[in-house]
Amino acid sequence: LSVPVPPVQRLEYRLLVTDEQGGSHVVLDPANPATVATAFGSRSVAAMPGYRPPAWLRAPQIAASRDERVVPTAVGDVPVVVWAPAGLDHDEAAPLLVVHDGPEYDRLADLGRWAAAMVATRALPRFRMALLQPVERDDWYAVNPDWPSSVATVLSELGRRWTPCGQVAAMGASLGGLAALQLALAGAQVAPHVVGGVFAQSGSFFLPQLDPQESDYPHFARITTWVEAVGTLTAPAPAPGRADGAGPGPSPVRPPVAMTCGTHEENHANNVAMAARLRARGHDVELVDLADLHNYTAWRDGLHPTLTRLLQQVWHGAVAS
Repeated sequence: LSVPVPPVQRLEYRLLVTDEQGGSHVVLDPANPATVATAFGSRSVAAMPGYRPPAWLRAPQIAASRDERVVPTAVGDVPVVVWAPAGLDHDEAAPLLVVHDGPEYDRLADLGRWAAAMVATRALPRFRMALLQPVERDDWYAVNPDWPSSVATVLSELGRRWTPCGQVAAMGASLGGLAALQLALAGAQVAPHVVGGVFAQSGSFFLPQLDPQESDYPHFARITTWVEAVGTLTAPAPAPGRADGAGPGPSPVRPPVAMTCGTHEENHANNVAMAARLRARGHDVELVDLADLHNYTAWRDGLHPTLTRLLQQVWHGAVAS
């Protein structure tokens, strides 16, 4: 099989094989020993000429610990893993990064290795990560009105054991990127915590005119209504007697937003549109194009320097130690 070199730095793929009886099945490439783990199983992977993995994978790293918790919230029990540098006492104040799909980010995108390298090289101060595991991902992350208050519950519970400081940063990819932005725009729903920065990778910022292929998705209308509301400085008021996080509310503080997206992803156009909406709303926005597609290795390769730079901005008052 011969195909033209694709316009990406690396390609994850499988082969659809049809046998003589007309039966078909999907297999890894038997002639290619290179594979990569993904959220949907292993894939063959081909690196294009000139591709290089991130240099921070080879950088010094600090040791780290992971502590598991399950927190009851309005959307249900939310499992969370708290990542922290070894030796950081529970009562020692440190910045916090909230990560949607956190355990998968850690396992498939080397997020823990990135964090350990950034602390070891003093690019960032010692910080903690709350790695959120979605149990009902489609419902929780697709602009669920109860998600911001549920995350606030998680943060309050974690604050009983680990001391936070400064503003919280939130991140996620795909639907997780959407959910991270929802937190930042939800205002009082995450009080007393302040989401001071957002990192969204390949965010699922669906719009009817750009994403008709997603129209059968059960929460399509919920997402598109919310995304379109981001384009206005004043969002719809919550229903009487209820704090409703479905609409992005006005806030005197416009947290910076950093975004990455593959230039050949279906989500690229809606990410460009979201960046424009956020800039019109008054946010400082950085959108970085990646020469890859919708996968965790692409998101790994896009962590530095974009996420590092965002956290340096959000946590500028924290001292590296």
